Amino acid sequence: WPVANMGKWIAEAAPDWGPNFALKQPVQVSSVERDDTPPEAAVDDSLSTRWSSEHNDPQWIMVDLGQVRTINRVVLRWETAFGSAYTLEVSTDGANWKQVYATQTGMGDEESIAFEGVDARYVRLSGTKRGTPYGYSLYDFAVFGPR
Repeated sequence: WPVANMGKWIAEAAPDWGPNFALKQPVQVSSVERDDTPPEAAVDDSLSTRWSSEHNDPQWIMVDLGQVRTINRVVLRWETAFGSAYTLEVSTDGANWKQVYATQTGMGDEESIAFEGVDARYVRLSGTKRGTPYGYSLYDFAVFGPR
């Protein structure tokens, strides 16, 4: 797993959070900035690809974990364009949502967000305020469960 270092990513040993339930799973988004920044890039476990949204608020990205799982952590690896205010919501059916995290002080780079374990099939990041004039841009949107 990389860590931020003066705007550049360097390799570091990954914490043992177990399997990333979002890896290569179906993704839906509110918008896409360009053809080379598709939604799937946020869940491909590559720091050379990314999803980016249009340059306005609000925006969202949602991953379908494929089945209901117990989760308790989301890791966001932001490109320079990050969310300074956003929520994380979960759902077992894609219709009824429960907020598990909210911030008005997102810092970008890598954010590891732990919360009480909850059952979810769908996990949605909803950005309400961008940290830059650009859109929202994620290298990685990872979801983990209790060990």
